[in-house]
Amino acid sequence: MNNSSSSLKIQAELDLLDALLEEEQPIAWYPSAWESEADLKELDEQLALCDCLTDEDVHQRLQSLLTQVEDLWSVTTLQKSLVEKFAEFVPQDLLQRLAKRAIGLSEKIRDYHYSLAEQLVHCTQEILPHWQEEDLQVLARPFAYAMRGGESEPLDTTLNQTPTKPWNQLSEIEQARMGLAIARYALSELEQHPQHS
Repeated sequence: MNNSSSSLKIQAELDLLDALLEEEQPIAWYPSAWESEADLKELDEQLALCDCLTDEDVHQRLQSLLTQVEDLWSVTTLQKSLVEKFAEFVPQDLLQRLAKRAIGLSEKIRDYHYSLAEQLVHCTQEILPHWQEEDLQVLARPFAYAMRGGESEPLDTTLNQTPTKPWNQLSEIEQARMGLAIARYALSELEQHPQHS
């Protein structure tokens, strides 16, 4: 065993030495070292990527990249807003997850017609996965219908009615109510600052 492993090591070292001492040296990328513009042009043509992608492909990929950057920016902005408002009571990781869910949901709303209560439930399920959707629907109704069109109490009044104890000291129902209030705040922020796609 020892002889075979040492012979493999010796062989690897010899192969490395051969590769280093090859007569054909790699091309150094010093444009001033080239003798003519023609050499550079020939290399440029060999490495051209424009033959692989059409203008439409480049445009689609650029749009996809810009959408991803916008989404990241939106999530970060919403996360910052939620952290500023609720970090004293709710762990930041829960706020971040809720912000991501709200952004993702705002994109789906264009395709599906969710009621405000359904939107609140979908957002809150991210931070309360052990709750049944039907149970969250019951708790979401007051948040959704009290806010509809600004008819009743404003959002800040509802947020002021939520418990002000740290998250881990809240009962499960208080956590659900707090989560729904935060989800409503997040959706309100997204309504005020709509996402562009």
